[in-house]
Amino acid sequence: MDSIRPLLPERYSPLDKNGDGVQAYLFATSDSLGEYLIELCKQDRIELALQLQNLGEILDEEHEQEITQRKFIGALETEQLVKSRRGQGIFRSNVKHFESACRVTGLRQTAHLVASHIKPWRKCTDDEKIDGENGFLLAHHIDHLFDRGFISFE
Repeated sequence: MDSIRPLLPERYSPLDKNGDGVQAYLFATSDSLGEYLIELCKQDRIELALQLQNLGEILDEEHEQEITQRKFIGALETEQLVKSRRGQGIFRSNVKHFESACRVTGLRQTAHLVASHIKPWRKCTDDEKIDGENGFLLAHHIDHLFDRGFISFE
């Protein structure tokens, strides 16, 4: 509130000096107050996205541990499922049957492309984890944005 208070209008302010809302229909605000509030919202969104990213990574790690501890599947299948998490192995090969370039940039050099799961890996069945139709080939920077929820596709 200390940083917002100087930006509030002296008359007809939407907030009182304690930060409580004032009941009324419409209020005029300065451009500087609007810009400051927008920046606060952006910072909160970035912090939330980072928290969600960390949570997703923790959940993926826990799911990977569960897979490696399974007794009813063989070592090769376990390895393929774990590799599929990082877009490697059989999953990448299967995605390449459907994709030949990054969907966004058009980049075709496969060394610079990541096989990225459409349905989040931890929510996939074992079959979906390696299903090529459950993936995109994306340039690294696009994959980074996609995995963290900053972009999506229809």
